[in-house]
Amino acid sequence: LVAPSVAAADRYRAAGFPAERVHVIPYFCPIAPAELPRPVPGIPMLTYLGRIAPSKGWEYFIDALGQLPGHVQGRMIGASRPEQQSAIVARAKAVGCAERLEVIPWASREDVERYIRETSILVFPSIWPETLGIVGLEAFAHGVPVIASDIGGVGEWLEDGVNGHAVTPGSGEAIAEAAVELLADPARM
Repeated sequence: LVAPSVAAADRYRAAGFPAERVHVIPYFCPIAPAELPRPVPGIPMLTYLGRIAPSKGWEYFIDALGQLPGHVQGRMIGASRPEQQSAIVARAKAVGCAERLEVIPWASREDVERYIRETSILVFPSIWPETLGIVGLEAFAHGVPVIASDIGGVGEWLEDGVNGHAVTPGSGEAIAEAAVELLADPARM
């Protein structure tokens, strides 16, 4: 059995798979790393990139954006149906950030890379123990720090305080606090 992370391998072993038959081969990042540090975007932009699904914690991204100053923008890119887009807009209105949130229901690989380059911080708010979280690796390839839920395989690539911040899953407040800290230090970003 091949697992994409140590965290996933541990779950397989806990489920009863024989330890000697479980092997870890991490996912690879399909984006070549940038050769030079990127310029920090002039407009602070937090980006969520992923499916709009309950396990992905997208609502905590919106909650965090609602707690951030009015000059901070947000962008959500992910496969979503019209009713999910309505739920996103309703939540953004409820927390006071609808006018600062752009919702993009689909993007090509080229568009995704462009959006990542325009991003100040990628937010990965999953509440499910992700097997790895390749979107974090994609952000790193462009020199973008990540704020991610400390769950599943995330700890295998995210070094809290070094290349981003690990936060408590399900906490928009923790995401917002980490974002304020990073946005205040462009040299670190």
